[in-house]
Amino acid sequence: MNPAMRMASQEVEQMIMLLLPSGRATIQYYAESMGTTVRALQWMLDAGGTSFSELVNRARMQLSTQYLANPRVRITDVAGMLGYGSIGAYSRWHSEVFGISPRQWRTPAIQRPLQSSAF
Repeated sequence: MNPAMRMASQEVEQMIMLLLPSGRATIQYYAESMGTTVRALQWMLDAGGTSFSELVNRARMQLSTQYLANPRVRITDVAGMLGYGSIGAYSRWHSEVFGISPRQWRTPAIQRPLQSSAF
C-alpha cells in the first residue's frame, strides 16, 4: 500500500474516532476538512484498501466497546454517540457485529476480552 494512502486512511480514521460522538461523521465533512472532494477522498481510501464506511464501522466497534464498559453510560446515549438515531438501529447493528445485544454485552457473566483483531 502506498504510504501516502495509508496515511490518509489513518488520518480519516483518527478524525472519525474524535468526531463521531459529535455527529459530524460524514464523508462530506471529512473531505471538506481535508481540502478535497468527496470523490477524491473515496479514491484515496480505496487506494489504501478501505472505505469510509469501513472506517466508521471500525470506529463504532471500538467506541461501542469502550462506552458499554462504563455502566453509568446509558445504552441510549451510546447509540446517540455512535451516530444512531434510535436505540433499535444501534441494537441491530451491535447484534449483527458482535452476535449479542448491547444489554447482553453488559451482563457481567458474559465478560469477554477486547479482540484487537476486530479493529
